[in-house]
Amino acid sequence: MWNAVSNTAEYGGRTRSSKIIDQHVVDNMREVLKEVQNGNFAEEWMNEYHKGIPNLGKMRSDSQKETLEQVGKELRSMFVRK
Repeated sequence: MWNAVSNTAEYGGRTRSSKIIDQHVVDNMREVLKEVQNGNFAEEWMNEYHKGIPNLGKMRSDSQKETLEQVGKELRSMFVRK
C-alpha cells in the first residue's frame, strides 16, 4: 500500500495511525487534524525530510519484517506470470 502514496502520506500514516485507530478514533482524528492545521506536522515532516528521513526509513525497514508483509510478499509472488 505504501508504494501508492507520497512519502509525506506514508510518514503521516506510519507515525499517526496508532494514535487514531482505537476506541477514541474521532477524538484522535481531531487531535491529528490540529497538528496538521497548526503546522506541527509540517514542521516535524520537514525536519525528518532534511535529516534524510531516518525515522521513515526505520519504519519502512521494520514493517518489512512484519508477518503480514511476509505473507503478502509470498502471495504476490504466486501471481506473477512467468
